[in-house]
Amino acid sequence: MWWTISPDADPVRKNLPRPKQAVGDPTAAIAVGGNQLAVVWPTKDSEKDVLALVGLNRNTIRASALIRSSAFPPGTEPVRDRAGSTRTLGPVLVDVGPKPVVADLGEMTPEAVIGRTVYGTSEDKPAVATLGPDGVKLKVAENPGESAPVAAVTKNIAFVVATQGDETVLYALPRTEAKKP
Repeated sequence: MWWTISPDADPVRKNLPRPKQAVGDPTAAIAVGGNQLAVVWPTKDSEKDVLALVGLNRNTIRASALIRSSAFPPGTEPVRDRAGSTRTLGPVLVDVGPKPVVADLGEMTPEAVIGRTVYGTSEDKPAVATLGPDGVKLKVAENPGESAPVAAVTKNIAFVVATQGDETVLYALPRTEAKKP
């Protein structure tokens, strides 16, 4: 349940819309942009939860997906694409834009988000997850010290994930003009 409160009217109680797979009460909710909440409910399967993106303006579910029940730990802080509408909540990608999406990234620990591409680690190796029309594709570096491939290039910047010792670093490299590559 949630409430709308305005200065010139009494508070109005509203029930959250419930996804089909949900049972019981929500276990977590986090504001994810504008008037939207990411809400987690348990399901009949103890290993799965359902995460729904709820648009509060119309009190409707904009997108939802089954996620691992351990995917959304308490106190999860979003990792956000500062220029766009995507963010991660633990290993779950949420796009709150005009074409909303909720997608479980699997065993990935996100560190940066650019559009629907997530950079981070998987099993302590650099990894890149990309959400496309066929779902999430996860590319994990195979050898120690190997960097995950360049997976995002914009008009002005290339993003590269590299390892330095025991850290994974995201580099943003500006485009430069030169006679030699």
